[in-house]
Parts: sequence; structure tokens; C-alpha cells
Amino acid sequence: MPSLCPSDVEKQPLQYHARNNGYASAAAMVAADCDNETFIFRRFNELGARNLLYLQTELLVLEAQLKKMDDATLDVSYPDHPDLKDAQRDWRELVRQSSLGNEKFVKRMNLVHELRGKIKEYRKHRSRCVARRGPSRKDADELTDLALR
Repeated sequence: MPSLCPSDVEKQPLQYHARNNGYASAAAMVAADCDNETFIFRRFNELGARNLLYLQTELLVLEAQLKKMDDATLDVSYPDHPDLKDAQRDWRELVRQSSLGNEKFVKRMNLVHELRGKIKEYRKHRSRCVARRGPSRKDADELTDLALR
């Protein structure tokens, strides 16, 4: 049985016992434990790893789309869009052309914004996993060998 902090006992002694309604009762018991002995939750490491793999795959697809756009711009002359190459090198030009509604620029800008959001999401989830424990050198080598097969 979790130990109750004196201040909790004085306020509402053992109130969580009187309530027998599932999550609310369990939450009250966990919250009343000043030693946090009952504060135990699953980490869902396997699901977290799967989610990171999905995010990586989504980023790879977006990266390939951006590279395809870059290659198309370099390979072809656009007489109707002479600023296309400039927009690839100059952020202000990309913003300007996109705000004018030019389709190629709007597509590129939308892709850039999608990449930003996805990278932010990926890094947030990755940092949570890495903060727990990084892979050992042996594990990293084994995963690299497995990926190269």
C-alpha cells in the first residue's frame, strides 16, 4: 500500500478507497503516493520504435520528392519561369514566387513546410527515445550489419 504524505492524509484521508470507479480511483491512489512507488507506467518502447521507423520512411519519401524537384530544375530550362533556379538558391525569391501563386513554387514551398513539420515531430520523438538510453556500440554495429544485408 502506498504511503501517504502527511499533508495528503490531513486534507482527505484515504478518499481514493471510497471511490470504486476504475481509472479515477486508480489515479487518486497513484496521486496520493508521496513516494511515487505506484507511479509505474509502460513506456511502449516497441510502438515508439515503430513510430520512429514510420516517421523515417515518411522523411525519406519527402526527401526524394525534394531531390526530384531539385534535379528537374537543374536539368530543364524553364523559359516561362526564369526565376525557378533563383528560387532554388534564394529563400526570398522562393517566398516571393510562392506568394504570387506560381504552381511550381507553391509545390516546393508546401513540401518545405511539410518537411519542417515532419522533422520536428521526428526529432521530438527521437530525443525522447535517445534520452532514455542510447544504443551500445555492439548494438549499433549489429543493426548496421542487419540493415546492409
